[in-house]
Amino acid sequence: MILKTAEFNVILENIGNTMRVKHNYENSDSIMFDGKYIYMFNNLIGVFHPFEQKEIKGMVKASSFINLIKKIKEEEFELVVSDNELKVNTKKVKSGFPFNPNLSDIEVDFECQYKKVPEGLAEGLYLCSFSTAKDDYKSLNFICINDLFIYSTDNYRISCYYMNKGLDKRNNIYIYANCASILNSYKNIEKYAIDNKFIYLQNDDNSIVAMRIGSIDNFPDCINLLKDIDKKNVIELPDNLLDALGTAGLFIDSDNEGKKKVTVEFNGKKIKLKSSSVSGWIDIGLRCDSNLKTAFIINADFFAEILKLTNKVIIHEHKALFETDKFSHLVALYTKTKDE
Repeated sequence: MILKTAEFNVILENIGNTMRVKHNYENSDSIMFDGKYIYMFNNLIGVFHPFEQKEIKGMVKASSFINLIKKIKEEEFELVVSDNELKVNTKKVKSGFPFNPNLSDIEVDFECQYKKVPEGLAEGLYLCSFSTAKDDYKSLNFICINDLFIYSTDNYRISCYYMNKGLDKRNNIYIYANCASILNSYKNIEKYAIDNKFIYLQNDDNSIVAMRIGSIDNFPDCINLLKDIDKKNVIELPDNLLDALGTAGLFIDSDNEGKKKVTVEFNGKKIKLKSSSVSGWIDIGLRCDSNLKTAFIINADFFAEILKLTNKVIIHEHKALFETDKFSHLVALYTKTKDE
């Protein structure tokens, strides 16, 4: 079969986002072709793109296959199965990859009833994915969807997103935070469906993100803590703080999600951004009238998303609250900066 190179690269990037979710699962490093979809799946999350080609059924290791397709300069290429190989052919290059025709059964079911997705569901899951614990799938590593609210906590911070409409007849749905963390790559989710094991998010190109639903006995009811904040002490942040954050990001280990942190320090008439990595360190000071001596640590990517939503922070006791009409983030403060 003949495929458009640019279009197929978009599909590979789409399904390849599953590799950002680290989970030890058989064949999670492979691309699957089942005659209806091309997909990657690691038992926690899968991304499935329509691919009606019944003559191509099986799996191929993802990394070298994706890298080769990226290198193709021609507008089209041929994809064909022959002699237990998946062959990629252009006018100048012939190549073949070991192709396993035996696909494992997976538990997804795309035949359940789809409904219009509540506005903000994907954005809320993504924003709340930062305020979770990073250990292996303990209760604080999940995001809770409860009626109109999406929320998460790691006992150091709380994030909460408000939707105008909830998921039909379902409360307390728990989503693995590391799965939700890739949802910023899917901007056009239109429909959703839920069964006993997965929530399915369907994009406008009919691709589907399937995220496993977790089972949690005791998840903190932390939404009420946001209501106890005295909102009198509002600090307006500098207009150029987002640009300064981009500069501070140059000294952050971008390959390590756990270390993509920046320290935000209020020091009287200034606000400082501090970051460091093996490549060096940086300390950026901007004018900000706060009359405070306190600080907090935050994921740099997440802080950038917050600053796109609001340029104000509310300080109450030992807490900082960022708040919009739909999203709230509460983080604990400390009075002396510290290294992580």
